[in-house]
Amino acid sequence: VDDKVDLVVGPYSTPVTAAASTVTEKYKKVMVAPMAAGDALWKRGYRYLIQTLTPSSLYYIGVVDIAVERGLKTLALFSEDSEALRVTIPAVVDVAQKKGLTVVHNEYFPRGTTDFSAVLTRIKALRADVLICGCYEPESVLSVRQSKELDYSPKLLFAGHGAAVPEFYKALGKDAEFVLASDHWDARMRTPGNAEFVERFKKKYGREPNYHAAGTYGAMQVLEAAVKKAGALDQDRIRATLV
Repeated sequence: VDDKVDLVVGPYSTPVTAAASTVTEKYKKVMVAPMAAGDALWKRGYRYLIQTLTPSSLYYIGVVDIAVERGLKTLALFSEDSEALRVTIPAVVDVAQKKGLTVVHNEYFPRGTTDFSAVLTRIKALRADVLICGCYEPESVLSVRQSKELDYSPKLLFAGHGAAVPEFYKALGKDAEFVLASDHWDARMRTPGNAEFVERFKKKYGREPNYHAAGTYGAMQVLEAAVKKAGALDQDRIRATLV
């Protein structure tokens, strides 16, 4: 407000966005939030906070459908103890049970855990058909690497968001094959402008973009389009074009 800012794009993560949005909401400033997905954030009744990501509760639902289609019966989960995954995992368990899967293991690990051998040994003994690791990189890499070391090969292995970033494949090589991942975006998507964005990003930064880059870029495009359609910097007019 002091700096007379007209347009606001939110920060990374649900907790930080939750804090920042209390300020923008107070001053009735539209804030597009490109990297915040926690369901609770969007249940506060805020009028000026705009979501672009898939809600956390829907992150892993597709894994259950794949498992059911293939006739798999048992599911084990271990996940990072984060705000987003504390929403994601119960939703997966609920859907899995409703669709006939038996959940044989479910626990959370603290961020920064560097050894999954104990939990993976327990899950291996349960012979779970499906293993879901609610992980980000580097924990996704660690979960797959230690599964291989323990000779545990579930029929379906899902390693969370971390398995979708380029670093995952660089770290694991062939061991990354057939591991499923969750992502909000993919460089190979044929949506308008996607190929151009990928090439421009690679030329500028010398590496492949991930969903953080794509999601933030897309949020900026959405905000630009809203301002143009509103024809002014009036916050209520911009909000009306976005909702």
